[in-house]
Amino acid sequence: MGRTGESVRRLTDAGYNPAWSPDGTRIVYGTDDALVLGRRYFGELWIVTVATGEKRRMFEGDAAQPSWSPNGQRIAYWSVSGGGQRRIWTIAAAGGTAVPVTSDEAVNWNPIWSPDGRFLLFSSNRGGPMNLWRMPIDEGTGATLGPPEALSAPSSSAALMSVSADGHLVGYTSFTSNQTIQRVAFDPTTGSVIGEPVTVVGGSRPFQAPSPSPDGHWLAFNNVAPQMEIFMSRADGSGIRQLTTDHVRNRFPQWSPDGRQIAFMSNRNGSYQIWSIKPDGSGLRRLTDSKTGAGLFAGWSPDGSKLVFHGMEPPDASKLFVIDPRVDWKDQTPMVISKIIEPGVEFFESSWSPDGHQLVGTAGPPVEDYGSLSVYSFATRQFTRLYESKDTGNAFFLNDGRRILFQEKSKLMLIDSQTRAVRELMSIAPDRISLSWPTRDNRTIYFMRHVEQADIWLMRSK
Repeated sequence: MGRTGESVRRLTDAGYNPAWSPDGTRIVYGTDDALVLGRRYFGELWIVTVATGEKRRMFEGDAAQPSWSPNGQRIAYWSVSGGGQRRIWTIAAAGGTAVPVTSDEAVNWNPIWSPDGRFLLFSSNRGGPMNLWRMPIDEGTGATLGPPEALSAPSSSAALMSVSADGHLVGYTSFTSNQTIQRVAFDPTTGSVIGEPVTVVGGSRPFQAPSPSPDGHWLAFNNVAPQMEIFMSRADGSGIRQLTTDHVRNRFPQWSPDGRQIAFMSNRNGSYQIWSIKPDGSGLRRLTDSKTGAGLFAGWSPDGSKLVFHGMEPPDASKLFVIDPRVDWKDQTPMVISKIIEPGVEFFESSWSPDGHQLVGTAGPPVEDYGSLSVYSFATRQFTRLYESKDTGNAFFLNDGRRILFQEKSKLMLIDSQTRAVRELMSIAPDRISLSWPTRDNRTIYFMRHVEQADIWLMRSK
């Protein structure tokens, strides 16, 4: 469209983070969003010709947030490797072999070229907080010409930058997110929240993904990237102790129904797989060895005889797999479930029904874990939508097998799966709720509370 908003014209029917070619004739874009810690699917790079709308795929590997070099010869992007590392690459605009810019364990993303093409600027937590860095680079070949240099932005985080035409000014976003694990009392008989939420774990060490033990006495969770470890505490947040010490990404712990194991995702062997560990930190065991990686959310069935996981990379990214966690992987014959409900809509699993006959989750675009509240029936192998929304998050059946607790932005909601009657239980607006989880007796609900703030900064680059 024109700079004043006139003559709007659609070039593509999908895409994220478009970047102009220097001559203004083409636009490169990604097919997946650039959420630095929230990406679950592989994205591709496509180029569209502005005049004609003609599209061509220029890179099939994982890629996000492309940036065109000033001379038009190369495109920078970042990707997620099978082990979860965020790394920066460049590739010739005509296609070919990608050249690595970073290859370390830090979170590196958001690459953008300096106007003279001598540097690639990017965001990284290699020095601690997310800061701005630049790498000297050969614009023609993509070869790096020295170590990365910190630009030392005077804020707690820095990303999503834009460089002025003369290269002297850098605008960027400073984003802060304070995460606390909270809990609130719940009356399963009346289906109502009792009192106000209280903080269980918070402060300077952010934790996420709370999972209460079957007896309600303990809580498992993981800390936040870049390295993620599994921790547990008493139900009130006291007595925190660390179960894993691997300095890799260990995520989304889930107690087995008998309370003897905690399953979790880990990239300790390269790609994400499902592992289990005992509450005392012993008995580490790998449950999956999937070639395309394994992601955990719904986890254990109520009787502990099954475990469901999703594929992490194509062609399995649109599939669910059900295995018996008591059996060695080499002896498994997984049940395979297609997550595709209709073109452009996929199911993202949250939890099992109490009888183990259904999965509840959300139905939305493949790159999102939010969407309409839906259930999958193992008996009919069909999906049913219960509540139409673009913002429904993870959901859990209550013990009656009829009512479902779910989140919607800042709210905890409750729906009767038979009558479809919906009501709000609690709102923490303007803050956001995620990763809620009720105790087995349904009398306490744990959840993540996100307090977010963003500001625009401007700094002078030397």
